[in-house]
Amino acid sequence: ACRVRPRELHSKDCIGLMQREFGEIVLPVGIRDSVKIRECPAHHQTVFQYAPDSTAAQDLREVADELLNRLESGENEHTTKSAA
Repeated sequence: ACRVRPRELHSKDCIGLMQREFGEIVLPVGIRDSVKIRECPAHHQTVFQYAPDSTAAQDLREVADELLNRLESGENEHTTKSAA
């Protein structure tokens, strides 16, 4: 997962490069860049506390769900072996 700006060509190029280089271990979801991510530390809160309905919070939930699904399905063992 990484913070991305989906409208920017540079982000699209970087994601494509990571997908070509690392294949299936690249998560299909990313965390869109958001001002809420930058603001929440100043308020000593997580993005879930500061802006629970923001796109950043939604994206982080999707990343967490994807990682949990991979762990539950045993996919982490496959990706660890192929990345070695």
